[in-house]
Amino acid sequence: MPKSYELDSNSLILQTRYSDLARCTEKGVLNVVKEMLFGKEKFHSGIAEFGSIRHDMFCKESQETGKLPHCFADDLDLDWNVTMCEEEMVCTIFPCVELYSTIDAYCPDEHRIIDYKTASLDPERIKNEGEKYIKSEYHKHELYYKRSKQHLCYALQLMMKGEVAKHASYLIEYWNADRADKKSASELRCLGYQRVDVDFDLQTLTEFKNGWLKERCERLLVARDVFRKDKETLQNP
Repeated sequence: MPKSYELDSNSLILQTRYSDLARCTEKGVLNVVKEMLFGKEKFHSGIAEFGSIRHDMFCKESQETGKLPHCFADDLDLDWNVTMCEEEMVCTIFPCVELYSTIDAYCPDEHRIIDYKTASLDPERIKNEGEKYIKSEYHKHELYYKRSKQHLCYALQLMMKGEVAKHASYLIEYWNADRADKKSASELRCLGYQRVDVDFDLQTLTEFKNGWLKERCERLLVARDVFRKDKETLQNP
């Protein structure tokens, strides 16, 4: 995605990502547009950087094998062919709004979107609480990703490329919670894997596009118009 957004006074096109749209609540949309226009302070996180490294590793392996990364395939007993690894998709998802996405992988045989996630488990809590703690964390992540709209954005964009997705699988890799502070690979510990499946149909996608997505895009466009009329309002809301 371009490093800067085309949001000057002469531009008619807004460039955005799902992560921006998710923050375009009634109160949050002006902050999103401010960041588009004036940039936002870079946030460095060891955990986020670790997740990016793992995504790169997954992508490289799948590009070489045409399969899911062996860690997920072995632990979750999955034998899926994958394509479109870390492929960027760009399309006009709403008049004057371009949506940029990077899909982790797609299983054409399964009509399934794949999204990799890295998450944390606390080894001390595992030691003290055992399976009860692990099950609660798995349940929390299952609820969160089943409510996510990210896979629906991917599905709409895939449809524009001629692929009809019907399912999404969030494949989660759990690591020790203090991994960002570890100095060597020997101190990193993978603590397990989880698969969260979401099924959807054409009606679901239609309702999503005409509801949540339309509302978020309209808010973004209105906020852009506010900026055009009064730059100072946006800089100091």
